[in-house]
Amino acid sequence: MAASTSLRDIYVAQCAIVGVHKPNSQLLKLLPEDPSANGTLGSLDLSLNVVGSKGLQTLLQVIANAHGLTDINVSGNNLGNQIVTSLAGVLVTHPSVTKLDVSNNPITTAVGKTLLTMLKRNPRITELNIEGTIIRPLMTNCIGFQLARNAQAAPGGKRPP
Repeated sequence: MAASTSLRDIYVAQCAIVGVHKPNSQLLKLLPEDPSANGTLGSLDLSLNVVGSKGLQTLLQVIANAHGLTDINVSGNNLGNQIVTSLAGVLVTHPSVTKLDVSNNPITTAVGKTLLTMLKRNPRITELNIEGTIIRPLMTNCIGFQLARNAQAAPGGKRPP
């Protein structure tokens, strides 16, 4: 999308493409109307909002274009492997996201591998909550080690204990 398009307009256009007939009114209030304000969205908290996979699909381009976004919380949204994989694909190159919460969603170890790859490719992401998922403990440990590496490499980062 062009830089002259607001995050709100991107969201409304994606709703039409995905087949969401009525955009979420709370999201419309949250997203800037002015394209020059696209960098002001710092946090996207959709926890327990039950946007579901289709709702999150409408937001992927918004997230990709929200260059001030640092914190995304999609916990408790009944998100499956496919949509979380798509989200990770957007975040691999995102310039500002540092925190992602995908907890309490029925995602599996297959997505755990994708999330691990995302963390390796985007060291800016230093916090990832995967509690309440079906990701196996070994993969959870690998993700934890990569998060520690990312935190250590971050500006002002500290060595893990």
